[in-house]
Amino acid sequence: LRVLAGPGVYRAGNRGFGSTLGWQARADIATPSIARVSLVGSARATVVPNAEGTRYRQRVLGLGIRIH
Repeated sequence: LRVLAGPGVYRAGNRGFGSTLGWQARADIATPSIARVSLVGSARATVVPNAEGTRYRQRVLGLGIRIH
C-alpha cells in the first residue's frame, strides 16, 4: 500500500493562464509478487481550486500489472 498527497503546480497549454497551485492525492495497492509479477490498483484525485475563477477536478481509477 502506498499513499501520497501534497501540492502540485499545474499548467494548461491550450488555456491563456499561467501556472497555478493545486492539490493531488494518490493511493496504490498491489498483490504479493508471483513469478516477479503483481496486480496493482490505483486511485488518483487532483483539484485545482482557482484557475481563472474555475475549479478543475479529476478522478482516475487504474488497474494494471507490475513487473519486478
